[in-house]
Amino acid sequence: MAVETETDVKLLNHAQNEVKSLSPRIYLVTDGLKSKYTKRDYRLAFNQFLRDGAKTEDLQVLLDYKSKAIEQMIIGYIESLRDKGKARNTIALQVAAILHFFVVMNDVPLNKRKITRFIPPDESTRKDKAYRVEDIGAILESCDERTRVMVLLMASTAMRLGAVPELRVGDLTPVPEYNLYKIDVYSQSPVSDRYFSYCTPECKVAIDTYLDYRRRLHETITDKSPLIRELFNVRKPYFIEAPRPATPRIIHLALEKALHKAGVNQPTMGLVKGKRREIALSHGYRKFAITMMNKAGVKDTHRRYLTGHAQVGQDASYVLPTEEELLAEYVKAIPLLTIDDKQRIEQENNDLKTVQAEDIAALKKKVDHVDAMMEALKGAITAKSQASWIGLKEALGWE
Repeated sequence: MAVETETDVKLLNHAQNEVKSLSPRIYLVTDGLKSKYTKRDYRLAFNQFLRDGAKTEDLQVLLDYKSKAIEQMIIGYIESLRDKGKARNTIALQVAAILHFFVVMNDVPLNKRKITRFIPPDESTRKDKAYRVEDIGAILESCDERTRVMVLLMASTAMRLGAVPELRVGDLTPVPEYNLYKIDVYSQSPVSDRYFSYCTPECKVAIDTYLDYRRRLHETITDKSPLIRELFNVRKPYFIEAPRPATPRIIHLALEKALHKAGVNQPTMGLVKGKRREIALSHGYRKFAITMMNKAGVKDTHRRYLTGHAQVGQDASYVLPTEEELLAEYVKAIPLLTIDDKQRIEQENNDLKTVQAEDIAALKKKVDHVDAMMEALKGAITAKSQASWIGLKEALGWE
């Protein structure tokens, strides 16, 4: 009987390591993704699939299945989510994460068209609903300064909730002419995701008030400071001086709390399965802003740039409005995007004063022009009269 020697063991381990080194690399579901928020969402979604759908956490075992078996596994998982009444967007996110792992990262040939056919249609009645001005006004009256900034940011820029945690103070550029901020959105993300927008003067006041509050507590505000930070213990200087940006979850909870206090858009029984509210909690603000911009006559191409929408039927780089053009279009919508009645009236008065000042200046310019013409005409008439008089005197022989 052969006896396994120490040398045999070393050779066997070496051979196994060689085999492992030759094995294809298993890419994770978070590989190839750039946004940290997308990574988080995909990781959570895929881990849920491993627990409830695949029933295994061994990725190699999962990848060893034949393509048809994996397709059936995924479709069965989608059907189970659908039977539980999960919302279409929730299921679509799950499928996106699963297909990213199998098809995109690990080259498993799956019939994506067939799989996605099992995603249920969106039967939500809230899809196109927006908050009303009265709703947002009630919310603002019942929330703190930090949440007020969150609400006004989304309601005046149509910014998505996921963009808010990434904002830094340095992303804000004052525009003194209109007393508002230009905001660079997704400035920390890949260039293709970045865009800029503007907020209303009302929103600027809320931002300045919130930042002043933090300064009074001796927080050093720099360009790198998060615009929206986590709550902190005001009695502990260390936490004050070490601000951490509020996460999407924290922002979601703050918005939810504000709705509850205001008694607006409360969870309702009897909605389509998977739908808790008549209006999407955060997307309702985006819908409000886009609706108001359209109502104000903002050009569609410019509105799409200002709200981070892809261009219809063309590359986003094909049409490039200037910054001045985008600002001019946004200013059209400021009265409709302003929530507080007093501030709206003040804004309208300021706009009226600006128009009146421009009209007065234009009228003065016309008057000055007419005066100049009259003086020139008077001079011409005087010169011609003098010439005619001299000619008459010479004809009559007068001295």
